[in-house]
Amino acid sequence: MHNNVTQMNVEIGFDKFPFWNGTQNKHVDPIFLPFKVGFNHDGVITQTTPSHITDYVVNAYSNEYDFITAPPGCSSWSNGFGDKAIEFVVKHFGSLKGKRVLDIGGGSTYIGQILTTKYGVSEYTIIDPAISETTDNVAIEIIRDYFSPSTCPAKMFDLVLSFRCLEHVTDPSSFLSMIRSIIISSNGTAFLLFPETETQLKNGDMNVFLHEHLSYFTKSTFGKLAAGCGLELHKSHIQDDTLYCMLKPCKASTSAHSCDSELLIECAVQIQKNIKYFNDLIEPSLNNGQVIAFHGICNGLHNMLALSDFSSSDLDNVRLFDSDESKAGKFISMLNMPIANSLSKDYRKIDRVIVSAMTYYDQIKEFLSSFHGINPDNIYPMYRLSK
Repeated sequence: MHNNVTQMNVEIGFDKFPFWNGTQNKHVDPIFLPFKVGFNHDGVITQTTPSHITDYVVNAYSNEYDFITAPPGCSSWSNGFGDKAIEFVVKHFGSLKGKRVLDIGGGSTYIGQILTTKYGVSEYTIIDPAISETTDNVAIEIIRDYFSPSTCPAKMFDLVLSFRCLEHVTDPSSFLSMIRSIIISSNGTAFLLFPETETQLKNGDMNVFLHEHLSYFTKSTFGKLAAGCGLELHKSHIQDDTLYCMLKPCKASTSAHSCDSELLIECAVQIQKNIKYFNDLIEPSLNNGQVIAFHGICNGLHNMLALSDFSSSDLDNVRLFDSDESKAGKFISMLNMPIANSLSKDYRKIDRVIVSAMTYYDQIKEFLSSFHGINPDNIYPMYRLSK
């Protein structure tokens, strides 16, 4: 890792950073690409990776794209996220009966099916280049394309939904301005969900960084960006490192944006500490013949394995587990071994567990202790938790 710090700019950069392409049906060798983050003109932390790299990543969305986590409809884990999103919309919007909804980057028809059949939404339009589903629900229209002024249907929408999409777009300001132009004519509402990265950045949590996330928002930076685009944050809360937002059109703010350079500097320092901690955690165990389990097979683990001193020759004493049943039997490129479901009784043969899905660390530790009877003293976070 290298840091570039000047009076005008702060960057974190990796010359070789593992490309996360989700879990795969068979093992494939890892791909390493450059990765850098800095600030854009709006004061948002954004990728400053060379454009030909980000172009390659963005183009992957419409070409058999493998999701970080499968969208709602693919597993009980992903359905839980979709259900939380629906709960947030229904709680703050009220009755959806007869409403017209535009879903940007929906990934699946799961939410549309529920909102049309259970809550009375009359028209549900999904625009997403990666969606592969078809549906016989006449209230749902699927547009397989990127969201833009030319691809968006020329009709009125009461709600615009965009869940886990904003972090992927190349120009968040233009994206939000387009949403405002849709809802202002109908006095409509927008609901957005996306990663809130402040805690992860402060902790140097390697789950925060991956090539397909082009922007990294905190609640503060998003609020300023939205205001500059003429969107007011009416309701919001943070849960599981995700910002849930309800937005209404307003007069655009002209206040200047500022960069939270201290946040990136703090992140860079913490990453170095976390890599050393990770090495110190796994090396003695493997040298002593202990069996280690990594719980939460995610991009954060993928990143740490690539940046640490971990060697693939140590695989005899390593196991992989995940609570998402859709990942069972699949592989990640950094480790040539299948993922097991966390309910497996094989878990009870483990000497030491390292939790890599750090957003859910407390819940995972409680599950392992209560369900498998694993001693809490043998369960460790992927990085040292601040006291």
